[in-house]
This record gives sequence, structure tokens and C-alpha cells, in this order.
Amino acid sequence: MGIAGQFINGAAGRILMVCHQPESTPHAAVVVFPALAEEMNKSRRLVWALGQQLSAHGIMTVVPDLMGTGDSTGDFVEARWQTWSEDMRATRQWIAAQGIEQQHALLVRLGACLFTEDANSFVADTNTRIAAWQPEYDGATALRQLLRMKVMSDRVTWGEKTKLADLQNTLNREPIEVGGYAFHPKLASAINAATFAWPDRTAAAQASFEWGKAPEETPTTHTRYAMDGQRFWTAVEPEVHDTLVQQTVDFFAGGVA
Repeated sequence: MGIAGQFINGAAGRILMVCHQPESTPHAAVVVFPALAEEMNKSRRLVWALGQQLSAHGIMTVVPDLMGTGDSTGDFVEARWQTWSEDMRATRQWIAAQGIEQQHALLVRLGACLFTEDANSFVADTNTRIAAWQPEYDGATALRQLLRMKVMSDRVTWGEKTKLADLQNTLNREPIEVGGYAFHPKLASAINAATFAWPDRTAAAQASFEWGKAPEETPTTHTRYAMDGQRFWTAVEPEVHDTLVQQTVDFFAGGVA
């Protein structure tokens, strides 16, 4: 087993892919649709642990740093939703070029909404497995949560009584920094319009790993695994959630459906 970094050409420059490689030729790959901004960083240890364990099953895990994130080209303020979507397609094309025909998907938080842009090509293969870690079903809700965090941060740090509506109006005109990430109005607008819905169950094995009660509007087209313990996307210092990692490994390795 090993870790390899690979730069490929994305839609707006080079993107870095971190690949968890099995010792032998992989028979499948899991492509990670990453979470947004700081949630991406908070999920890295979990994704790393998952990749290491999947490699023991002959499955390669590919984790892309999309444009403007990590070590890829550009700054976050330059990032656009469509560019990220095209970067994910480039990642999948690279995997296919390695001779790996079977591709699965791990959707982390807002990565579920990004997956929607390319869902049809995934579910065309009935052997595909799709797993989601606490998926965001509505981009508008995710964006409001980020802006609320800025409202709280401004109040605690600077004593400013920032209003959510004022932030939303400003973001319609100019970039706003939230948690160290400068969101451009075009990216914010696309996130605001993004949604996630599970593909038809007949097309793929699907599972979500979620904390708390599932949204009432969520269709029962997938198996839901209820998690407890630390919520990695809100933790100050996220730890490896052994149950989450192991059950996800079992799902991708074919042990559960």
C-alpha cells in the first residue's frame, strides 16, 4: 500500500489528486467528492483512514484538490462551481485512463450536491456504489449556515452585530471571507442553487452515513446508517471515527448494501 500525488490538467489549471494505492493492481476506485472549505480540511483524516483501509481490499481511493483548494491551481476566490464539476470529470477520466473500469463515489457533505452534476454517468453502471457522509441536500441551507458562522464570529471576535440579510446582500455584489475562505458571488450563487437527490435505487447500491434524524423529504432510495459520536464537520479537532470508516469500507468492499 502506498500514497501517491498526481497532478492532472483541470478546467482552469493543474489539480492535485492524492491516490491511496493498493499493493497489487486495483480492481476498482473510489473517487471522493470533497466537502466545502474548512469542512474539507476537517474530513481529511477520515478520508485518509478510509483510503488506507480500502487499499487492503484492492480498491484505490482518489482524493482531488479542486481548483482553488489545497495544492491545486488558483485561489479560493477564483473558484467556480462549474470548474469544480469539470475537475471532477477530469479526475474520473484520469482514473479510467489507468485501466480502472469500476468507479465508486464517496460524497462528503456538500460534495453530494457537486455529485449531482455528474450523477447520470455514475449510475449508468449497475455495479456502482455510492456512499455519502452527512450529505447536504440543499446548497442554500449550507450557504446560510456558513454565513451564520460569520455572524457569530464577527460578534465574538469584533463585537460587531452583523446581520445575515446584510451579508447575503453583500455577497450578491462582492466576495466575502468566511472562515478564512473568500467566496465569490458567482460561486455563492451556484452553491445557493445546488441540490442533491439520490439516483434511482435500481441504478446503484447507495448508502448514507448520517447523524440525527433524516430530512423528511429525503426519499428512501438508499440504505441509511445512523451514526453517533463526534460530528467531524463541526469538531474543533476531528478524530478518526472508527465506526464510520469501517462501515464505509464494508460498503465499498461489498460486505453490505
